[in-house]
Amino acid sequence: MNIWNDQSDIMASRDCGWIQLFVENGQQAFDQTICAFRMGEDRRVLLPVAVNLDGFTISHVVEPLELASQETVNKFLPPYQPLYTIHPDRPITMGLFAMPEIFMETKKAHEVALRNSKQVILEVWKEWADLTGRHYQPIQGYRMEEAEIAILAAGESAKSPWRPWIGCASRGRRWVC
Repeated sequence: MNIWNDQSDIMASRDCGWIQLFVENGQQAFDQTICAFRMGEDRRVLLPVAVNLDGFTISHVVEPLELASQETVNKFLPPYQPLYTIHPDRPITMGLFAMPEIFMETKKAHEVALRNSKQVILEVWKEWADLTGRHYQPIQGYRMEEAEIAILAAGESAKSPWRPWIGCASRGRRWVC
């Protein structure tokens, strides 16, 4: 057993077709969990959303957290109206098996939903920012204007590379995150 995170669990699921959000801290975990419901339940998407939190390095720390009020969350997350429902009088199978006649159609529909998710994610983040003042974007750069070298990281580890490179950049080196 290892308590140090390495994201190998979610990387094994990278191509499963879920929307994946990586968070750096508890605040982002809180915000993105709420946003994930809006993203995944949007009729243009209807896909699972995984909020990836680096265990131990985030889950075992004490840090400040701004909770949105229940009123704000209720305004942001209206009651969910499912498009597809399961009823014992109308048995169906969802997502487990596709005959060859519909397999490619199913894969195409999934790809369209995944591509549509980008616009939905941006819309959801903008609305969350309007409500809370906390802004998110798909990729966050730092001093990239004249960078010759960049580091791409996800989750809690994304904030760590900035520290040493800030010092290098201040000494005239063009290695920044």
